Amino acid sequence: MSTKNYWCYRIDTNRIKFFMDELNNGRLRQGWGWDERQNLREIKMDKGARRNLPMFNKVKKGDILLIPQLPTWGEIAVVEATDDW
Repeated sequence: MSTKNYWCYRIDTNRIKFFMDELNNGRLRQGWGWDERQNLREIKMDKGARRNLPMFNKVKKGDILLIPQLPTWGEIAVVEATDDW
């Protein structure tokens, strides 16, 4: 039996629409995902994005993620990871 983990993270609240559009298209993006220079699969990132690397390596299929300010300010999206990050 696998353990389900629960994660909470913030998004860039200046880009709520971008993150909601991505979620509507089946992609869950962390707060680093709006700028290609912050791609955690390629280690060409800024120091702020690097802080997300531990979570990026640990989220597994079936984990639950809580995302404040999504879909709109004052709400919290609850989603399930459909794949390992």
